Amino acid sequence: MPDNLRILHHERLDSTSMEVRRLAEGSDDRNFWVRADSQSAGRGRRGREWVSQQGNLFCTGLFSHDGPMASAAQLGFVAAIAVAQMCEHYAPDIKAQIKWPNDVKIASGESALCGAGKDISAKISGILLESGERGGKIWVSVGIGVNLTNAPDNLPYVATHLSAHMDGAGPSAIEALAVLSEKFEILRTALISEGFDPTRKAWLARAIGMGQTVTARLGTRTIIGTMAGMADDGALRVMLPDGNDTLIASGEVFFNEASHVASD
Repeated sequence: MPDNLRILHHERLDSTSMEVRRLAEGSDDRNFWVRADSQSAGRGRRGREWVSQQGNLFCTGLFSHDGPMASAAQLGFVAAIAVAQMCEHYAPDIKAQIKWPNDVKIASGESALCGAGKDISAKISGILLESGERGGKIWVSVGIGVNLTNAPDNLPYVATHLSAHMDGAGPSAIEALAVLSEKFEILRTALISEGFDPTRKAWLARAIGMGQTVTARLGTRTIIGTMAGMADDGALRVMLPDGNDTLIASGEVFFNEASHVASD
């Protein structure tokens, strides 16, 4: 854990993201993490529920942001890479990959987790970014949930947990956050000092779906093409059937292969 970062621990919260928003709107204090043992109202992207089973990691970091509001979303890519690195720290034999923009997935060969006797890509983490302004200064919260010891059932996507890929027991939430926050801070510092390009390259090295057919749902509009990479601002590059590129800045993306089950 970086020496200059603090952890505010709670046994139970509605959600760490909600707590951080309350703190951000009431104070100029920044650069700390809030962790809870359990959440009663955990949230994922687009307001969906994040099942919060005890033993897993639920945390949100609060950070100052000196750039334009539009660039604050780049911390989501930083968070996804940090989660992937944390998973590999504890389970070095796995390869953690990222589905745009920040769903971290790992291969799982366990039929109990996959529902089939073959390896497929299973979601292990969810990331939620929010931002706001106080006193003319922008703040960004980075909410992260990681399945450490168990994964919820009956989801519209396949989920796994870190201990399923380890020989022994998985790390505790406080141990995992210590590793995660250290890796996050290294990546965040590089983003500030070197710009987005190193983050972009690190993300692309783990990207799921390069060169594959992708369907992007943008409200009432649907785009189908081939995943062609990431733009300089983090938008997803999709090559259309006519050979032209289009950029997806937000929306839900799905791949046509079973090994890339749509996730949220």
